[in-house]
Amino acid sequence: MQSSNLRKCIRVLICLILSASCFFFLYAFRYDALRISNQFTEQRITISEKRINALQKKIKHMDIQSYDDQEKIQKYLNDDFPDYAVQLIGIDFEVFLLSEIWPNESQLFQVGYERDYTLNVGEQELTLVSWPKFNKMFASYAMLAMIVSLMIGIVFYILLSLNYRNGWIRRLANRICRWKVFQRLSIQLVAVNILAISLGLGFYTLANQNKYSFFEFLFNHAYNSMIDIDEQKINDTFQHVYINELEYKDITSLMKKVVPDNSGIDIFDEDYSHIASYNRFDEFEMYEQNVVVISTPIVRSFHVPSADQILTITIYYYPLLPFVYPFQILIVLTAILIYMIILLNFMQYKVMQIRKIQEDIGVLASGNLYHEVSSDGTDEVAQLAHNVNLMRLSFIETLENEEKLQQSNRDLITSISHDLRTPLTSLLGYLEIIKYQKDPNKNAEYLDKSLTKVEQIRTLSDEMFSYFLVYGKQKDVELLPTAIGEFIDYLNESCILLEHDGYTVYKQVQYDTSLIIDMNVLLLKRALDNVFSNIQKYADKSEPVLILVEVKKGYIHLVFENKVAKKHHVESNQIGVKSIERVIDIHKGCMEVKQSTSTYTIRLQLPIHQLLEVEDV
Repeated sequence: MQSSNLRKCIRVLICLILSASCFFFLYAFRYDALRISNQFTEQRITISEKRINALQKKIKHMDIQSYDDQEKIQKYLNDDFPDYAVQLIGIDFEVFLLSEIWPNESQLFQVGYERDYTLNVGEQELTLVSWPKFNKMFASYAMLAMIVSLMIGIVFYILLSLNYRNGWIRRLANRICRWKVFQRLSIQLVAVNILAISLGLGFYTLANQNKYSFFEFLFNHAYNSMIDIDEQKINDTFQHVYINELEYKDITSLMKKVVPDNSGIDIFDEDYSHIASYNRFDEFEMYEQNVVVISTPIVRSFHVPSADQILTITIYYYPLLPFVYPFQILIVLTAILIYMIILLNFMQYKVMQIRKIQEDIGVLASGNLYHEVSSDGTDEVAQLAHNVNLMRLSFIETLENEEKLQQSNRDLITSISHDLRTPLTSLLGYLEIIKYQKDPNKNAEYLDKSLTKVEQIRTLSDEMFSYFLVYGKQKDVELLPTAIGEFIDYLNESCILLEHDGYTVYKQVQYDTSLIIDMNVLLLKRALDNVFSNIQKYADKSEPVLILVEVKKGYIHLVFENKVAKKHHVESNQIGVKSIERVIDIHKGCMEVKQSTSTYTIRLQLPIHQLLEVEDV
């Protein structure tokens, strides 16, 4: 059910992209439709005499040189003629006023559309020049283009739905895949990627080349009004300023405070001489698109009194600038979406081919590891099934090896338990003899034998502990901040015992007694016991044992080096060394072992927690 809904959503999305592309493609031909339909009649082009007379009554007693009257006339032009672009010019073709919203399409300013009207403003005769915007006609054309685009999208949706039921595209693809060159999945993937990339790039190129249609639609039907301007803020900014006494950078700093985003501002003096300008927009963002409508501003002029003169401030607002980068991002994402839809559709088709493999893997997941995964064919999907079979066999082998290891653990526990019982029994006997034996010489003999049995028990228990430390499942070990001195004391005691056994120990210990290490004392002592036990087993007594303790870069380093005896028993399972490494890992340290034919070196590093805080006396 979810898969069916997803396919419907994808079909709807594809049809929406197609409809939007068709709409803006058709919208670009609106001026051709205007010429073909012969809609530019005299009635549409010429402003009615009634509207001209109404404007004449409003302005006949005004003074065109008055700033206040200019603003009133400007408002009349914008409010009374929203469907025309108009200019008010003098006898010497001096432009006094023009519409706030000025069309960007050069097709509107043809000579055939231009009309002139004479107006009297006070004692001065002016000419009103107009060009029709054809707003209603273009709105009707946009509605027609939208209906046609939606019909194209609906027809395409029906075709996609029929394809889902009948599978004619899939049958065509299967015929192509029968060709020898497309029999491998990798070649099919390359071909589908090339097709998807071509369609995605084709859409991007078409949308990018036709972007002027998109921005013209936005401008004509949505974003063609002037931004709100805080005139009071502008008046407050300049009313106490002596504009002629300021430098250019000081004037621009004042302009920065009042100019809105995506706008430019120009300041003129009383003689209409340019004083300064400032733009709050990215000029590259505006001009690199090479779309006229983006760089066509909505203009508004008004007069602001300063401390020394009346200033004329003109603000140029570019309403489409915020859409430049989002439009590019939108068409790039849509191109990527087209690519992903084609590629994912191919992948979905391949997933349907491997459903049998999925079912077989489900059987394996239920616990039946002896169920073989079907692997028909020679392509990559069949190879995948073959690799799953290899993994299944390998897992079976791993389980068998684990069972053998567990059995080995059980045998070891039984063996060590038996080995422990024998010396314990003997030890008990010797101790009872000592208890009732009154001869001191005999007691000394039995005490020596008891010590031997105790050593055997200790060796067996250490071996058992090391084994389970390495191969057992460890819970979280608690590490407590402990002074390094306790650990070093145990190291010194071990060195004394080593010397007592006839070894020569050269020891160099350099550390600060205030050092703290997060440690488990019992585990570290066992690790040291293993280190010294290895020395006793394999070191040459005729050569000195070197022990170095030093602090470097936040770590305490312990180095043990000895010469290897020529005749020694080599430990078969290396449990002792693995036990040491496991303990050091638990303490977040590291261990390094170097061994040659004559020398054995083991280096331990433990991180330092902190220094003990010494209180002032």
